[in-house]
Amino acid sequence: RDVTGVQTCALPICTPAVAAGEPVASRLAVTAAVGETASTRYTVPDDMVLHLTDLIVQNPQLDVGTLVVMRNAEVLLTYNLANVFSDVAAPLTTPLRFESGDRVEVSFTCAGIGVADAETCAPAVLVSGVLTD
Repeated sequence: RDVTGVQTCALPICTPAVAAGEPVASRLAVTAAVGETASTRYTVPDDMVLHLTDLIVQNPQLDVGTLVVMRNAEVLLTYNLANVFSDVAAPLTTPLRFESGDRVEVSFTCAGIGVADAETCAPAVLVSGVLTD
């Protein structure tokens, strides 16, 4: 991945142009019992900007429910996990910009646990991008 500000393409995939900076990745895992909603977040450090370039929604237990990815309270993406059978990658052509103090938040409402011996739903979202100052 080129993080110098130049978009690169190898058809059919283009790597978005972002400012030079520090590549970062964070796995946002959520656990919730059936009928409950839980959330977790990544907060952009002080005096930094996150250019979010990729998301990977993970559903290793084949749980059922609604997973929402937000910028602070703004809903960006909603997934019905009944349609996510393992991992779903979402590379972004245009990076999503998160300012200092903004939160990448993942909220999940568990409607059913996919693995018989599990006690809670356990989806996750891997978020990655570039931090700049």
